[in-house]
Amino acid sequence: MGESVVVTGMECITAVGENLETSWGKITKGQTNAGHVQGINYDQEHLTDIACHIGNRMSPEQGLGFFEVNTANALRCMANMVDHYGFDQGSFRNSGLIVASTSAGMGLYEEFHEKYNQAGKTVVDQDHLDEGLYSLFSCVMEGIAYKYQTSGFMTTIESACASGSVALIMAHDLIAQGAEEMVIVVGVDMLCNTTFNGFSALKVMESKVYRPFDQNREGLFLGDGAAVIVLESEAHALKRKGKIIGRLKGGGLTCDAHDLTAPHPEGKEAQLAMEKAIGQSGISIEDIGYINAHGTGTVFNDITETKAIKGALGEGWKQTHVSSTKSMTGHTLGAAGVLEAVLTLKSLNESLVPPTANLEDPAENCQLNHVIKEAVHNSKKAAMSNSFGFGGINASVIFEKY
Repeated sequence: MGESVVVTGMECITAVGENLETSWGKITKGQTNAGHVQGINYDQEHLTDIACHIGNRMSPEQGLGFFEVNTANALRCMANMVDHYGFDQGSFRNSGLIVASTSAGMGLYEEFHEKYNQAGKTVVDQDHLDEGLYSLFSCVMEGIAYKYQTSGFMTTIESACASGSVALIMAHDLIAQGAEEMVIVVGVDMLCNTTFNGFSALKVMESKVYRPFDQNREGLFLGDGAAVIVLESEAHALKRKGKIIGRLKGGGLTCDAHDLTAPHPEGKEAQLAMEKAIGQSGISIEDIGYINAHGTGTVFNDITETKAIKGALGEGWKQTHVSSTKSMTGHTLGAAGVLEAVLTLKSLNESLVPPTANLEDPAENCQLNHVIKEAVHNSKKAAMSNSFGFGGINASVIFEKY
């Protein structure tokens, strides 16, 4: 089994709250903050102009130096977490760092590209070289590493909408195998022109109300999001007298090998990812009280995820609560796995499962033990979070109360 992996810090910034506590208060009430998209040049012919934006979206100019918007908000989230859990500037000197994102650097790159096009330039001059470098995909990782002087294993994961959960599984395995004692996992995605227009072109965007698993669902809302989880070996956390808030028991990864964007209609590989997570964790199905579903609200995803949950849990699905926190935060893409892991562990520690917002009439082929309208009590010791991404990437992680 290797080293026991525990969580010693977590934080998030979402469309419904500037920190975990504010977000959680809104999410347990099924409250959303969707509105007209801001700062995006979008095609008026597409179906929607709605998104879930962070209310106080930190810009690079707000005291953090020359960082693009993903890096600025990731650092803001890190700072909140450090303050809340009593870490200091030197706490992460020897830690690893894994960042999950699909758009890191993209917003700045878009501005950079537009500026150079307008100027008629074809070669980057020395005066603007730094600006171009800060639009690299690794910019979030580099910004956090510089700020907190992390010196362990570092990488940036881009596995579509499963990026965050893939990052958590990688971090778990590094610690369990003894390669690292502590790993910071960060997920961040701020909406930009490329992602918003790309999803609009795929015609998977909801035009009215975001309602995963509902008979009348049409698609998803995209959202801004940033989240961080600190993982440690239990021995390391106890030695430094850190506050342990839960265990990451294990995870499962699979690939459909089926289609670039669509999930396999039978959901067999998604089911296998969940089964692998259960197997690695050593948790019994009866102890899993909640699944924070991938729950995008697209027609095919919700159907295949329903099949996968029933296949993995057997008759146990009837006693396992299911909801989609995306219905409140929007789909935060690469950040989703880390953000939803934070909310899943928060649910465990509060013994409370949030509802799926706007879910009123679950579709006939999406029948699960849904949490509708109001949060429900749950005292079981474990919970699962699912992330399924383009390219058929399936990732499931399981947390346990400490």
